[in-house]
Amino acid sequence: MPKKTAVVEGVNIFSKAWSEVKKINWHEINRLSHQNFYIGLVGDERDIQQMKEWLRRFPYYLGNEEMEKRAIFHTRHMAKHTSEITVNLNGHYDEKLIKAATFCLVAPMYLDQVRKHKVDVYPFYPDDVIELPAQILSNYHEIRFGLSYSFPVFRPKHANREIENTAFQNASWVIVSGVSNIIPGPHQIISAPLAVISDFTVLTANEIKLLFELVGLSGHRVRPLYRLGEFAGVIGMAKIAETIANTIIARVPATSGLLIKGALAYAFTWAIGEALYYYQASGRKASSGFLAGKFKEHYQQGREVAAGIIQNKMTPNSLP
Repeated sequence: MPKKTAVVEGVNIFSKAWSEVKKINWHEINRLSHQNFYIGLVGDERDIQQMKEWLRRFPYYLGNEEMEKRAIFHTRHMAKHTSEITVNLNGHYDEKLIKAATFCLVAPMYLDQVRKHKVDVYPFYPDDVIELPAQILSNYHEIRFGLSYSFPVFRPKHANREIENTAFQNASWVIVSGVSNIIPGPHQIISAPLAVISDFTVLTANEIKLLFELVGLSGHRVRPLYRLGEFAGVIGMAKIAETIANTIIARVPATSGLLIKGALAYAFTWAIGEALYYYQASGRKASSGFLAGKFKEHYQQGREVAAGIIQNKMTPNSLP
């Protein structure tokens, strides 16, 4: 006898999820990945060479030499998005190139000279592969995909931010959609099973969108038909997460369940996102132990995030 999947009014949750996924504008990720920007590299020849090497680095906290070599980098991106602004022995340099730059990486000894041109400058230190990429991504949010698509040094921090944003979105969704079910009444006969389908559909669609974002920021052009294996992996991980979440939530009171539901959505989305990015970085699937570890790592933070969302949504001015 064929195995049945949960259906309400003839709607299969997997086909419903797929119909939502098809609405994702993955073309926009490709567009954002190919935006124009221009980084001025200011210093002597040695400084500039170090800056170029820095842009090619891949500071993934789970990374190794193999992943560093695997990180996609095309030499044409360096030529397209940077300009070498060499300061000669007399302290002279091309001012027009500096003024045309989106921002400049500058050897510390030349900072004062470059700042007078009123462009954004960042002092360059070869070992700063954590704070400086984070700062630049924060200040240039609109070109973040272009920065990461072209230069590996920006990718790990950018990936973390997209995962975190999706985790927050998913926690928010399950809490908002679950509010009606903590109020007893006949509406629960309809709203509770519909919420199961709705949660799975929306959360999975958000996670597929996250997959496309991680693909794009890893230096790939997003082509959904090339990602069917990863898509199936997201569906599988999402279904496991849903099953575990429903089992846990069934054992707690309704009001507490809403907090736990939000925390679970947050932590599982983080775990799925990290597994997806690990695959982009290494080419290897994450183990079940990896997923469990990442879930535990983010669950407490998920409770704090969920509590904040509930406090905001349950205030009188926030209720529908």
